[in-house]
Amino acid sequence: MNFATDLVDVLGLLALLASAAVVFATIAQWLTGKRRNQVRLGVEMLVFASVAYLAVDPVTRWVEMTGYRADAAGLTATLWWLSLAYLIDAAITKFLWLGRMAVRGETTVPKLLTGFVTVLIYAAAIMAVMHFVYGEPITAIAATSGAFAFVIGYSAQSTLGELFAGISVNASRSIKKGDYIDIDGVYGAVHDVDWRSVTVFEFTSKTLVVFPNSHIASKPFRNYSLPDHSSRVDTTITIEFSAPPDLVVRAILEGFEQSQLVSRDPPPEVRVNGTNQFGMEYRVLWFIDHNDDWFPAQREAMYAIWASLKKHGIQPGLNHYLAGAGSRFDDDAWYARNFESAADRVQALADCDVLSALAPDEIGELAGQAERLDFAPPQPISRRGSMSRDLYVVVTGRVGVELEYQPGETFIAMEMGPGECFGVTNFLNGAEKKSTVQSAAYGAVLKLPLSLLAPYLDSHPEMQGAIAALAGDREAEFERRRKAHGVVVVRRAREDQKRHIHGTLSLRLGGLFKSGFGGHDRPPSKKRIVEASMAAAALVAAADGVIETSERDEVVRTFEDLELGHFMDFDKAIAKFDAYCEILINEGDGGVPKVMDELRPLAKNRSSAEIVLDICISISAADGEVEPPEEKRIEEIRAALDLSA
Repeated sequence: MNFATDLVDVLGLLALLASAAVVFATIAQWLTGKRRNQVRLGVEMLVFASVAYLAVDPVTRWVEMTGYRADAAGLTATLWWLSLAYLIDAAITKFLWLGRMAVRGETTVPKLLTGFVTVLIYAAAIMAVMHFVYGEPITAIAATSGAFAFVIGYSAQSTLGELFAGISVNASRSIKKGDYIDIDGVYGAVHDVDWRSVTVFEFTSKTLVVFPNSHIASKPFRNYSLPDHSSRVDTTITIEFSAPPDLVVRAILEGFEQSQLVSRDPPPEVRVNGTNQFGMEYRVLWFIDHNDDWFPAQREAMYAIWASLKKHGIQPGLNHYLAGAGSRFDDDAWYARNFESAADRVQALADCDVLSALAPDEIGELAGQAERLDFAPPQPISRRGSMSRDLYVVVTGRVGVELEYQPGETFIAMEMGPGECFGVTNFLNGAEKKSTVQSAAYGAVLKLPLSLLAPYLDSHPEMQGAIAALAGDREAEFERRRKAHGVVVVRRAREDQKRHIHGTLSLRLGGLFKSGFGGHDRPPSKKRIVEASMAAAALVAAADGVIETSERDEVVRTFEDLELGHFMDFDKAIAKFDAYCEILINEGDGGVPKVMDELRPLAKNRSSAEIVLDICISISAADGEVEPPEEKRIEEIRAALDLSA
């Protein structure tokens, strides 16, 4: 009977404490409805409960109510344990569920799991109160809870394992959405990271590959996006024993000189690994500036290596060579297959527009006299700055025209195929060549020097007019493509700038709030920084009088990429942006000072002001270009933030 009575008392106390915990948590949630900072409230309540507990004894003596001392001490101790549980739950919610495990300010962990963790925390606090405050035996309850927890843990061990592995992966920041990684032979871009798995878009198969977080946490992998977006590529080749190593190294490095995608800083490198049964082994290493160029750069590099080795008469160490089969460069040469027939020459010249005035017999005569040049990518056929007056006609393969965009920077402006000609401008005026023409695919061209074409130009004056017209069209087309490339360069530079901003902003924000909080330079709140950033973004977006959908999408994308949801609710931040845009559109220039006033308080703290300006620049030019009104508005924002040079 005593046991039954004790059990009823314990269960009654348990029910009472559970009800008190629910009421306590509800009141706390209500109190933080507007404040949002639940961690701070938890600390304040914990401090208050501690002070209240320590004050029970002197206060009850002072008011001469010592008979209520035990009850008051029990009540304040209960409040202390519940405050501690609230603080732990709030900290886990803020720094884990809505921090490391959040995307766009929303947790990726199911509510069932977050709620289960909350229940466990409060259950532990209630049991602590029963045991340490009221001295009730909790052995039976603890044993039952332990058995229940064991059953739940055993049945959900896989899920819990993935959760904790996900916490580890997210906490280390070793992988984030958009990174280029290679794991277990799968190379691709990270498509998504959540509490259970990492999804990778594999480039070769164009499919999504899902890796459990436990697999990511336990396996080595390469992240080509860290510490920056440049990556090293390497390959191993075997060359015949008879080739001098120094010549092989020079030949390979020479082949890289015409590459557009291989980085020059750091430069390509060739290492001699040793020998194997087929020949001497070389490891070739080079860098690319952007992971988007991975496959094109690898293909171009292999083309360059092959062509340069062929040019120097160096052949790979192959089985047939050891077997005494001789050189396959002589028996099965690429030029022997791609270009042998005289009919190919005639057809190429007949298809060339500037030679259309020639009769068939003249075309045949010219084809027999022209010099044939064989080429392989990326070998140059004619170089910028040379003075020779020659006309070239493509017979097989393709060639690329390389223009100079600015000193030290070139790009491929266009490609030409069979029947097309190049060198027309220099052919007419004898000036320096303004472009370099190089191989884009294996093939051959016919070289027609001025001395060879002079008799035909005399007998067919219209040929010179056709060449002049083509030269004019080419110059106009080259200028158009140079401008188009300039847009691409600016867009890529802006993307690099965005990557830099995105990569450093979290560290800068962290450093800002670790700095001193006193004096004139006290930093504003993170929420205030986000609000100011939304104001600056609205000012730039409305600079031309129209808010484009792409501009709003860029704000959303930047908010997500920068993980600003840690500092302010996503929906509220975007609502702020929309509100500022509405003011600017409805009131026109009259609304600019109102929105600009949102920025001026941040001028007191230079670090905060620089962060807002960087976010503003990151959001601008959603279409890849910064229009003059946007540039002017950015300068106005810079002045409002007191960041003018």
